[in-house]
Amino acid sequence: MKNWGMAIIAIVALLLSGSGAFALPTLSGSITYDTGIYASPGTDWANSANKATLSWYVTYFESTKMWNYMYTWYGYRKVLSHIIIEVTPGAVASDFIFSPGELVTMGGIDTHTATSEGNSNPGMPGPMYGMKLEPTEETNYINFGFDTWRPPVWGDFYAKDGNSGLVYAYNTGFLDEDPASDTGDGRHIVVPDGTGTSSVPEPGTLLLLGLGLIGIGIILREMF
Repeated sequence: MKNWGMAIIAIVALLLSGSGAFALPTLSGSITYDTGIYASPGTDWANSANKATLSWYVTYFESTKMWNYMYTWYGYRKVLSHIIIEVTPGAVASDFIFSPGELVTMGGIDTHTATSEGNSNPGMPGPMYGMKLEPTEETNYINFGFDTWRPPVWGDFYAKDGNSGLVYAYNTGFLDEDPASDTGDGRHIVVPDGTGTSSVPEPGTLLLLGLGLIGIGIILREMF
């Protein structure tokens, strides 16, 4: 007689001990104007037909123990002056690696406010500790990213156009507590964590969970 109990225990042990064995690019999402993004009223970014959009795609690489964060920003007509991505206190510039030829440069990691840096963040509803990224060329559509060992959590962003101080945008949950759930709330974005902990499940964990459930299902089917 086969020892089904031991087989099931082995699968469960694999689930508990090997959460970093695989990596899949499963952390992705986006928010848009009027469903997650607030934009200054009456401006091109507050456009229901051509919605301002920020999307993300995050991949974990087991071989290097690094996370790759990719973002895409689109703002109708107005070119992007800068975008600020929240990082939790403790993060420093050396934690982030930008590829040669990256379309943004880092303007520093600091606490940014509406009145800081010569009032360059008009309409920002509150202070945010984050990295300021500036495009290397004028564009209203840009893909940018970086590598870091810091895992993903939910956080905030702020963006401003390069032609007028009146056009800006940020996530609608900017003043709210960042969600701790895996699924978020549709009003925040995925950002790199400054403390080394994650509220978003690692892709390997999800894969192993699925494989484990399939294996248990096969075992139970053979048993009965």
